[in-house]
Amino acid sequence: MIAAAAIPSGRVILTEAPLFKYPFTNVPPSVLDRLVTDAVSNLSNEKKAAFLGLHCAQSKQTSAVSPAVGICVTNAFGLGGNGRESGIFEVASRFNHSCLPNAHHVWKAGRGVMEVTATRDIPEGTEITMSYLSLSEFFVPHKPRQAVLEDRYGFRCDCAACAGPEVRARDKRRVQISRMDDEVGGGVLIIMNPARAMKFCRQIIKLLPLECLDAELPRVYFDAFQLAIAHGDQARASAFMKIQRRVRREFEGDDASDMTPEMNALVEQPQSHYVFQAVSKRWQSTVSMRREEGSAGFDQWLWMRAEA
Repeated sequence: MIAAAAIPSGRVILTEAPLFKYPFTNVPPSVLDRLVTDAVSNLSNEKKAAFLGLHCAQSKQTSAVSPAVGICVTNAFGLGGNGRESGIFEVASRFNHSCLPNAHHVWKAGRGVMEVTATRDIPEGTEITMSYLSLSEFFVPHKPRQAVLEDRYGFRCDCAACAGPEVRARDKRRVQISRMDDEVGGGVLIIMNPARAMKFCRQIIKLLPLECLDAELPRVYFDAFQLAIAHGDQARASAFMKIQRRVRREFEGDDASDMTPEMNALVEQPQSHYVFQAVSKRWQSTVSMRREEGSAGFDQWLWMRAEA
């Protein structure tokens, strides 16, 4: 997939309904084979040809699944976070992988479509790529990452994160991001050393774009929000949440799964979150003390709780 024109970050590149959906878990192979075979037989001749033209990474000699199921295993997307359904797409299933992707995909359950959005500016003539890896797989060094991709999809990744002069530096950076993310997510650091946890949030936010994981920024800003409000800092919690809303909207639109009235209200009413002062009141402040993004000294103010 090549950009025919320059694509700015945040632009929706593709909106597409699946050719068909099928259950993802707890389905015996024989039942799955029948479901997929029936779904393919119900496609128009044109759509059927498009489906059969998708790559199948399953070896014909060793695979116990039918070619149709093999195509699904190779090309399906999980639909939403519940892991119950997968979908096959005529166009979206044809995007190639990169460990330095410039686009990401989101299932819009309310509209029944997949959206592919640019996560950074894509120059004209550049290939549009997505990551085939889970977040935990994305953060491992390049050799285990290549092994996963080769085993699952039948190719050896040679993107700039897997081959080239910066491989070792990127491996080190990804391990560092993963370690800090685990520390913050574990919860103990938020209680025992919140300043260090805030420092880690700041560092992760700086490092994620270097590994083309801009779409993960909202999650980290929400971590910073929870960290601030757990210690009573309503002003910074409000600022973190306001940035989180902006970035989430940029990458996933106004109908993102967490764009709910309750979540949006946390910008002006961060104290309504259930962890408000759950740990301490050591950083106590009010929403009226919030500074606005872009104002003089905002970045220094926002992260003043972070350990130097």
